[in-house]
Amino acid sequence: MTQSPPLTGLRVLEFAGLAPGPFAGLLLADYGATVLRIDRAHPSAHASSANPPPPTPDQLVRRKSSIAVNTKTLQGLALIKRLIPQTDILIDPFRPGVLEKMGLSPSEVLLKLNPQLIVARMTGFRRDGKYADMAGHDINYIAVSGVLSMLGRAGEKPYAPANIVGDFGGGGLVCFVGILLALLQREQTGLGQVVEANMVDGSGFLASMPRFAMERKGTWDRERGTNLLDGGAPFYDTYETKDGGFMAVGALEPQFFEALLKGLEIKAEEFGGDRMDRRTWEKQRKIYTARFKEKTRAEWETVFDGTDACCTPVLRQQELRRERGFDQRPIVTLRNSPGHAIQEGEAEGRQAAEGQGIGVEGDGWSEKGLRSGEGGEDVLGQWMGWTKGNHAGELKPARASQAPARRSNWSLMPFDTKDIDWHSPDHSTQPRRPQTPPARLHQLSFEGAVEYFRRPSQISLPTSPLARPHTSAGLYSSARTGYIEKAELETQQQRSQEQAAATSPSTPPATPGTPSTMPPKQQQNADSVENQVGSIFSISGPVIVAQNMIGCAMYELCKVGHDQLVGEVIRIEADKATIQVYEETAGVTVGDPVTRTGKPLSVELGPGLMETIYDGIQRPLKGISDESKSIYIPRGIDVPSLDRTRQWEFTPTPNMKEGDHITGGDCFGTVWENSLLNEHRILLPPRARGTITRMPKKGSYTVDQKILEVEFEGEKKEYSMMHEWPVRVPRPVTDKLSSQEPFVVGQRVLDALFPGVQGGTVCIPGAFGCGKTVISQSVSKFSNSDIIVYVGCGERGNEMAEVLMDFPELTIDVEGRKEPIMKRTCLIANTSNMPVAAREASIYTGITVAEYFRDQGKNVAMMADSTSRWAEALREISGRLGEMPADQGFPAYLGAKLASFYERAGRVISMGSPERKGSVSIVGAVSPPGGDFSDPVTSSTLGIVQVFWGLDKKLAQRKHFPSINTSQSYSKYTTTLEPFYQREMPEFPRMAARVKEILSTSEDLDQVVQLVGKSALGDGDKITLDVATLLKEDFLQQNGYSDYDQYCPLWKTAWMMRCMMGFHDEAQKAIGTGQAWAKVRDATADIQTRLRSMKFEIPEDGEEKVGKKYEELEKEMQEKFASVMDE
Repeated sequence: MTQSPPLTGLRVLEFAGLAPGPFAGLLLADYGATVLRIDRAHPSAHASSANPPPPTPDQLVRRKSSIAVNTKTLQGLALIKRLIPQTDILIDPFRPGVLEKMGLSPSEVLLKLNPQLIVARMTGFRRDGKYADMAGHDINYIAVSGVLSMLGRAGEKPYAPANIVGDFGGGGLVCFVGILLALLQREQTGLGQVVEANMVDGSGFLASMPRFAMERKGTWDRERGTNLLDGGAPFYDTYETKDGGFMAVGALEPQFFEALLKGLEIKAEEFGGDRMDRRTWEKQRKIYTARFKEKTRAEWETVFDGTDACCTPVLRQQELRRERGFDQRPIVTLRNSPGHAIQEGEAEGRQAAEGQGIGVEGDGWSEKGLRSGEGGEDVLGQWMGWTKGNHAGELKPARASQAPARRSNWSLMPFDTKDIDWHSPDHSTQPRRPQTPPARLHQLSFEGAVEYFRRPSQISLPTSPLARPHTSAGLYSSARTGYIEKAELETQQQRSQEQAAATSPSTPPATPGTPSTMPPKQQQNADSVENQVGSIFSISGPVIVAQNMIGCAMYELCKVGHDQLVGEVIRIEADKATIQVYEETAGVTVGDPVTRTGKPLSVELGPGLMETIYDGIQRPLKGISDESKSIYIPRGIDVPSLDRTRQWEFTPTPNMKEGDHITGGDCFGTVWENSLLNEHRILLPPRARGTITRMPKKGSYTVDQKILEVEFEGEKKEYSMMHEWPVRVPRPVTDKLSSQEPFVVGQRVLDALFPGVQGGTVCIPGAFGCGKTVISQSVSKFSNSDIIVYVGCGERGNEMAEVLMDFPELTIDVEGRKEPIMKRTCLIANTSNMPVAAREASIYTGITVAEYFRDQGKNVAMMADSTSRWAEALREISGRLGEMPADQGFPAYLGAKLASFYERAGRVISMGSPERKGSVSIVGAVSPPGGDFSDPVTSSTLGIVQVFWGLDKKLAQRKHFPSINTSQSYSKYTTTLEPFYQREMPEFPRMAARVKEILSTSEDLDQVVQLVGKSALGDGDKITLDVATLLKEDFLQQNGYSDYDQYCPLWKTAWMMRCMMGFHDEAQKAIGTGQAWAKVRDATADIQTRLRSMKFEIPEDGEEKVGKKYEELEKEMQEKFASVMDE
């Protein structure tokens, strides 16, 4: 719904001046502010309609009104001082000291008259510099700011860029920004201030990029006109065409430059090939100059329109509207609250109205200036209650014999109509003006004016929309409470309470000054939610019991206490409900309100989930930090999970149109979220269906903007790009499939010996310090999944901080480019210092987000670190509920809870069309006390999951990473993956089985060696022990901090197994021919060294290059053993 312009209601006094001050006022007026311009009194002070004063020469007068005041008289200053309390912003365009000389010092007069006034002072030079008292113009200001020195051709004098940089860019626009900042500050403090802006600093700030770039070689470190961005580069310049027009070229990037050469039909070889070589620039410029001269500007437009050559025509101001249909629009377009100069309806695609040109209120760019005094009476009537010529019939013209009133102090000083020029224009030709002809204000006498100013009933409370606090209910209290008498405030409060009592007879009126026990939102709608509000009956840590909760449902979301803490119903007995609260309950007392929301604990699903870190109930931590300005999470804070202000570029699904049937899970459009998730599918919620009655068009939308309308059984419902889903309810699917693709994590011991599958379940149990978190993070960094959901459940905060620090620096290769893996990651952090109850919800929050991306056809990996902390939260809640404990105090339903979580993994066919296949793989870390795998959480988990990566404390102590115990670990997916291996790597399963066999045999031989010594073994067993050592030290171990071994692809793993198993086989053959193993081992020492060095090959070099090296090694190894056996 289109709202009023954002500055509607603001009142601005603008002293007439030159460009920058009026430009700031113009921007304020375009966005809804009422701007009253104070012009100098015209010599013909009593001009009539037949002889109106001429229009002001200033062109920046759009939507402004005018009064002409003689500020050199006391009467004129009295009027200005009377206007100040009614004003929000005053624009001072004068040189330093002018206002002070007029008796209008901002600090000593203006801000005392109106503490909320914002005085915007616009000067040319700095007020404290050597030029402070000197006159100047735009060219002087940009000269001393250093900007002018950068403009011009090499060897020529600097040229002035009209007055755009100083007056408008560095002047009026900067002043406008300062005013907005002051308005925001006033909203927080209730106080105004002086805004100092000058064109020297403003224009200098606009030149920040060139100034910073001066230290960077090749960007802006040379004489003007010879740098990359000031016309020095031939591919960033203007060129004259055949008909005397000009084309602008800005082909900086290589791909744009290629498009430019293609359009010009020039080959790079003509100037030497390297466009960045400055030695070729002069030659390039000559070639481009000659080529552009061959065609007219219109012909070149035909060539380059629709291309990425960055080549556009240089249009003249005169031709913009006449030939191009150009309409000037505001500086920015606000979709929901547009400025006055653009009128867009709610319907997308509606043609925008023609904008307003300079000084124009209608069609075209014809000049129409504001006449001195035009519209001033209307504005004073709105600000001060002034009636044209006669104030409500009470101010009557004085008789000529009456003497002027005695002039007392300045606040009651009358103004003489001879000092004020009120022009009465012909309103019949201006539909925006009132049709009633204004009366002559100069008929009022001094007595009438004084009496008018003395009447207290006419002194209105100055208010400003931006000064109002954002309260959801209750009496609005302006920030300017000093203007309200105490008795009047109490009267207003009593009146508001009486009105509230009349609308809600069942609720007794509150006593003035007594705080209500009901939260603000409930006060506002007490009649509709009375039956949805209970009260606290008892409190036990994070568990509370609420009474008067008849009608609530299991797992319903509730808001607890005055701070509106988030809680969830977990037990219902009669009218009492037991609620686990996900925030700290300190300070909550018996009797505090408990508000039902009527919906379960849900998460928001839509664009914006990636690269975001949430707490356990999907509150964005960065958003909370920005709002609270604290490193802690305030209780009861409510920040949307998905950014409501960010615009997403939506592309509708082709061939989907109005009248088509749509059902849950159907994709009706896509959004580009980031360079890794370039197709975020927008899905209809699973439970929705119907016929499309309004289909969204391509464009930019926010996540909560209703873009799709669906009708089902006569009822229409609108949908946005996001929807909510209960965390405890699995998202429905069309079918579950068996998983046949490997879940590659980049760790050789895991991928080769204990592989997982896409959509599988994995458990990583291990004692403290065994490396569970490190393996979980490695899986997140290097797995072949499309999306990563990392849930830090009860872990230390520094571990989540490590994730936040490491992930943005790590990259993956995508179509030849490197992208940070954070772009595919969603973090859910519920660290050990957060409320324990929220741990229980964090696991479900994570799996629901993972299922959402699974339904888009993505392979999702969810890391839960650790499920032991989650189970401990269950144990604490269970204990506070008084439930019968089971093993080690855990609840008896622990196994069922774990099973319901892990069963949400799997590979599925998603609901809706087009058909999509996706998967969710769950990797759960378990932290058994002391590494005891008989722990209830570990034993229950092992009965559910299909892959067990057991960590060994002794291996971790020996710095063996990953510290996987190969004798304890297992995978039940080996048979499932056989079709994949037969198709891609037929020898892989056989070699993996042989590695496990050698490692297992070596475990038995190690026990024999401890009893009788290694010398008692046969040569065959010695070979097995030596190859097992080779495998343990150089195959099973990986250096996670190296570029060569932090990630190992399957093909490298296969080659390493092939070569090492080949060495074992060749050694066995050699001793079979009668050779001694000691001799063979010494003769093949160089081969063993090269086998140990296989891990040092960097995977990024590519399979082909590295594979050739491994082939050569295998060939040399066979030749070496052949020569040994021939001896």
